[in-house]
Amino acid sequence: MGARFLSQALHIKMSSRRKFLIPAALVLIGVSLWNILPDYLDNPYVWGGTSLTDGADCSGFVQSIYREYGYELPRVAAEQAYAGTQIPVEDALPGDLVFYADDSRNIYHVVIYAGDNKTIEAQSSKTGIVQGTLDTADAVWAVRLLEDSISSSASGNISEVNASSDMYGENLGVFDLTYYCACEICCDVETGITATGTPVVEGRTIAVDPSVIPCGTQVIINGHVFTAEDCGGAVRGNHIDIYVNDHQTALELGRGQAEVYLAK
Repeated sequence: MGARFLSQALHIKMSSRRKFLIPAALVLIGVSLWNILPDYLDNPYVWGGTSLTDGADCSGFVQSIYREYGYELPRVAAEQAYAGTQIPVEDALPGDLVFYADDSRNIYHVVIYAGDNKTIEAQSSKTGIVQGTLDTADAVWAVRLLEDSISSSASGNISEVNASSDMYGENLGVFDLTYYCACEICCDVETGITATGTPVVEGRTIAVDPSVIPCGTQVIINGHVFTAEDCGGAVRGNHIDIYVNDHQTALELGRGQAEVYLAK
């Protein structure tokens, strides 16, 4: 993903393979789910199944996915619901589990939250393993299993100063700053996914030249901590493209310059 401002002729292409959201916390473990999930989408839903290829039900799918990354979970959703730290659904981050319950609070379904109200789940015998949409009516709570789920402390308003003085590392120099959003004007494809497979988040996501700032690096710009998650052909050298939620804001912010520091 990246920016293509009409006024600045910036153009960053995103891989055409990116068609669904990836749990960013799992990406941060070190192995991109892009290596495995394309093989599992549209595979069958099988009641009682745990096979990612031959078929799994919702909890079997979750158990098997997390097992791939070294996390052992209980077999059934009703037990998985108590396997980690319970949090409100509205506080769920990519990589957390969200549980659905009936009116009697009996857990009947579990999904992997993928951000932006999207899920990855073994949904039903009709649809199989899919990217779904969060059912907010039946979602009762979320469970955080991964300590490296994306922290909200590194997001928020891009003008907010959230870096303490002891967080400042090496001064990387002065960088040109531009801004982009996830619309089709700014991007070739409106998906909300970065080049590294994470959902874009205002106040966290920036696009960089990976030869200058490696992807995954946290930097401080004007007192705010950002994470290098995106890249593209128009971002070269000392140039950073900062993600914002809407196109009008991107245009109004225009261009600028700032000193950039590594975050400790």
